[in-house]
Amino acid sequence: MYAIIFGCKKFHHYIYERRIRVETDHKPLIPISKKPLHAAPPRIQRMLVQLQKYDVDLVYVPGKLIPVADTLSRNCLSDTCPDVMSSVNVRVHAVLSNLQISDRRIQNIKFETGRDVQLQLLKWTILNGWPETRKQCNTLIIEYWNFREELSVADEVTLKGGKIIIPKVLRTEILGVLHTRHMGIEKCLKRARATLFWPKLSSDITKLILHCRVFLRYSYSNQKEPLINHPIPDRPWHVVATDLFEWDRKDFLLVVDYYSCFFEVEQLQSTTSISVIKKMKPMFARYARYKGPYHPKSNRLAEKYVRIVKRVFEKDRLDRQDPLIESKFIDHSVVRSKLESKRAHEKKCYDKAAKPLPPLEVGQGIQIQQKDKTWRPCTVLKRVRDRSFIVNSQGGLNRRNGQQLIHRSAKFQSFEPSSESPTGDIQITRNNTDTGLSVSLFCPEISKKPKK
Repeated sequence: MYAIIFGCKKFHHYIYERRIRVETDHKPLIPISKKPLHAAPPRIQRMLVQLQKYDVDLVYVPGKLIPVADTLSRNCLSDTCPDVMSSVNVRVHAVLSNLQISDRRIQNIKFETGRDVQLQLLKWTILNGWPETRKQCNTLIIEYWNFREELSVADEVTLKGGKIIIPKVLRTEILGVLHTRHMGIEKCLKRARATLFWPKLSSDITKLILHCRVFLRYSYSNQKEPLINHPIPDRPWHVVATDLFEWDRKDFLLVVDYYSCFFEVEQLQSTTSISVIKKMKPMFARYARYKGPYHPKSNRLAEKYVRIVKRVFEKDRLDRQDPLIESKFIDHSVVRSKLESKRAHEKKCYDKAAKPLPPLEVGQGIQIQQKDKTWRPCTVLKRVRDRSFIVNSQGGLNRRNGQQLIHRSAKFQSFEPSSESPTGDIQITRNNTDTGLSVSLFCPEISKKPKK
């Protein structure tokens, strides 16, 4: 890279504002030159900045194909070029001052880096050169092999690009600081990747958050699953959808036919089962027997027509008209083939933003979503259908759809970072008001250690 900088400055009068092709037999220069500035080590950053004013196309050519390779290096000068080296050797502590880390923590990282055996060996390897092959690399630092070109040492701190490599002793404490406000996985990862690095950083953050009881309780709802269409009935009024809704402080019962989409609405005196049965009996007499779904989203046909009926009621109340719908407004031309093609199109559009959830097994410890959108631990007792389960939650039995269940239970063993941590800041505590174990993270900067 120094040779490219020297050549560009030497022939500045001829190559400025022109696209030039630079051939090199050093293959690692190709990915290094394509790195964004914020991802490159400070030393590489300074060299890339000097090349930015030139339109350089760096191309790798094997040394055997270059007629006279490394001509300048075969007859190098005893003294370095002052105009190049003076601009390169700037104070490296300016890089650390731009990081969003307090001076006290920087000093702590420097102190622990000097005591960390792995980072000391890594520092020596960076300054003295890496071995030729991965097999020759020391097993203690082999996890840094894949990004060895990005590693550098600045002001007694080891860096990967512009990120500080954290010693093992401080990793548990740093994880606690990252998750202080119980943010989600992506938020903590984004915060960490801006300034910090160690191998398996993403895995450690994910494990920590999935063991946090507060995060688990107030997590977001599950994503949508692929649509499962109901089979098209053989005849009208063989399968219907029903739903109860309230409008203008009155309760109504809605019944929709899955075959013809014809619906009936009956006003209820109350929402008790007796009142509903009284309204359903005349329909049984007029039509046939029905099969009812058990999950609101699988009952979306009824939910759809609840919205339609409410809009009809609102419009008719404003116009002071009778909310009865004439038969000519009912589409009688929809045949079975059109129903199948329509449902296939609906499923295709719906599945664009949906994917299957992980399977749940009987006896598995999971989380169940409450009506207030919070999550609590429970256990799967029985699988009723593909997406219907009976679970045991807070001493009672509940039947829930799989979208209201997820396998991220707080019943885990104590969290441990990927590397050994002598600080012991992670502790397991038992909460008498809830089932299972909870993981509590105590950091000197966050909270005091509770009394036993």
